[in-house]
Amino acid sequence: MTLEVASRNDYIGTGLVDTYAYGFKIFAAADLQIMIRNTDEVESELSYAADFDVTGVGEDGGGTITLTAGALDADFALTIRRVVDLTQQTDLRNQQALFPEVLEDTFDKLTMIDQQQQDAINRSIKMVVTASGGLAPTFPLPGAGKFIRWNTGGTSLEAVSAGPDDDTYIGSGFGAGARSWSAKVSDLLCVLDFTGVVGDGVTDCTAGIQRCIDFAILAGQKSIYFPAGVYKLTAALSIIYPLVLHGDGVGATFLLQTGAAADGVYFNYASYQVGGGLFDMSIHAGSLYNTATGSTGKALRVRKVNGGFTANRFDTQGFAQGVNIKECFYPSIHDFQTLYCQDAGVCLDSPGLGMASAGITISDGKLSNFGGTMNNTVSMGLKVLQAGGLYLTNLDLTVFNRGVVCAPSGGDSVLYVFCDGVLADTSVLTGWDFDGTSGAIAAVEMIGCWSAYSTNGIGVRVRGTVDDVSWIGGRIRENGKQGVSLESGTNVQFVGTRIAQNSKLADNTYDGVTVAAAMGNAQFVGCRIGNFSSGLTTTQANGIYVTAGYAASLQIVGNNLSNPGAGKSGVSNHATPEPLMVGNFPLQSGFNPPVNQIVQLTTVAAVAAFATTYLGVNAENATEAATAFRVARAGIITEMRFWSDTAPVGGETYIYTLRVNGVDTAITSITTGAATDSYSFGAVAVAEGAKLSVKLVVSGAAVATRHEGYLIVSN
Repeated sequence: MTLEVASRNDYIGTGLVDTYAYGFKIFAAADLQIMIRNTDEVESELSYAADFDVTGVGEDGGGTITLTAGALDADFALTIRRVVDLTQQTDLRNQQALFPEVLEDTFDKLTMIDQQQQDAINRSIKMVVTASGGLAPTFPLPGAGKFIRWNTGGTSLEAVSAGPDDDTYIGSGFGAGARSWSAKVSDLLCVLDFTGVVGDGVTDCTAGIQRCIDFAILAGQKSIYFPAGVYKLTAALSIIYPLVLHGDGVGATFLLQTGAAADGVYFNYASYQVGGGLFDMSIHAGSLYNTATGSTGKALRVRKVNGGFTANRFDTQGFAQGVNIKECFYPSIHDFQTLYCQDAGVCLDSPGLGMASAGITISDGKLSNFGGTMNNTVSMGLKVLQAGGLYLTNLDLTVFNRGVVCAPSGGDSVLYVFCDGVLADTSVLTGWDFDGTSGAIAAVEMIGCWSAYSTNGIGVRVRGTVDDVSWIGGRIRENGKQGVSLESGTNVQFVGTRIAQNSKLADNTYDGVTVAAAMGNAQFVGCRIGNFSSGLTTTQANGIYVTAGYAASLQIVGNNLSNPGAGKSGVSNHATPEPLMVGNFPLQSGFNPPVNQIVQLTTVAAVAAFATTYLGVNAENATEAATAFRVARAGIITEMRFWSDTAPVGGETYIYTLRVNGVDTAITSITTGAATDSYSFGAVAVAEGAKLSVKLVVSGAAVATRHEGYLIVSN
């Protein structure tokens, strides 16, 4: 016969077929080699009779094999090869009969041997055809831990150890230097290099990743790489020394916590150390995309860092808390989102007996429970239990029970909080809650912030020990009840704020601002408070409602109070004394109207040189008590001007000084030389009933003359 066909056949199992054909001649069943490779890339050889049966022995066209175990598993590979003994058994002697079939079988076997060797050659490593003849590509003897490389001349192979002197890596690019391959590889520590870390979403990777973290800390590595994948966890990853975890991006690298009460990643430094962080990954709980609570733990937990810690480009989902920061100095959280948190999107935790946190920066974040199926009755977007320097920028908080909550516990305080572009939107109860009932809150500033659409509650609520809160610009609108509720605290200012169309729960029922009796000093300056710029059919009632019994200082200056609810007022005051109101539109009837008192002062006779006298509404008198007069109502003296019939001449002077209750003030004017008038401006506050007079001192050689002038008292 002729041998022109291949000496092997290859198949891929389907799970349905147990019989496979081979298309070449064999002399015996033992001439077949059957190999199977499973889906784990492990090969095994089958044994004739025990593992397979054969038909077609001696047939030119081949035959079949049948697997005794049944159909080949799906995706398993099966190879049928002809492997004959490398022997020659034909013995030809002189003068004996010579049969052509004997010769042909002998030649066939030799050709079969050539074919099976060619099959092996095809699967071997070969030099390129153009390689020079001077090469000696012989493999050296094996050695434990060694690898094979070309020698420095590039002519032969050698076995070398992977030591720092034997594995040189030369970088590319101008000026690149040489260093060891081991140093190059150690640049990047990958979790997949550790046993048990797979990233398939099924295998528990907790122990393997923790081994990687522990190794990195011991080896002095600074970062660990998590390639794209889903890394299943059953307990928190604990990091006790500065280390950076980085993945391939949000939605690509997942840490999936399946422990019902476990944290995700816990940076818990033994002492206050610099550095560490987390980048480009998702930390989810329960399932990959979970709108319920998958874990009552915290996704990212940070404790005792001291600057240099950054978490950036990450998201959390399905934990009770998204981010928890405690006893930290200057950590930075940026470009992130936390979803479906039953307790808090971000919590700045109480230090307990530890050191108070300071210098925390949080920016560019989305915190939301929108679409969540977890328990939302106590949730907070931002929960601030302690702070001493907190910088919040560009945060959007939606669909929490309360949006931003500052609520220090006993012994704690929330101080120096600076917010810029922070939005509390669609809260169930309160948008912003400054709750100082257990601890102190002071020095808080909001610029361009927002509180809107609180379903059943208040836009901004202030209560307890709260001092120096400023809300500058921004909008407080369309909340269920009041826009602003000032219950207690002091020195709270709203400047240029839009407070509009609140009382969404009940038309014309809740006010834009309510000032309770226990509230301290407050100011509303340059605000617009009323019903405007809204698609709601409901309206807020009064612009500002001042409760009976309020006795502190309330200043309402330069506001637009137009368009209150039907039958309501821009300001509805029920307290004594009434608030100070200046420059509001429209003018609020009955409130300290802007009256200017102009007081005319004159002398009846000429005042002699070298004299001191006192001027009042009933002419001059050398005795102040005889001419002093009382102010009709409290106000501010802003201007004083006097004329004389004759100039004092030369270097002589007339000196006029305003006196209040027998004491000189800063308002004074001097007429000298050829002048006949002088004036002075100032701001001297006077109470209702205060005694006023003007002291006139004439220099020794001045001309005796009459004097007349006026004072302006502004209210």
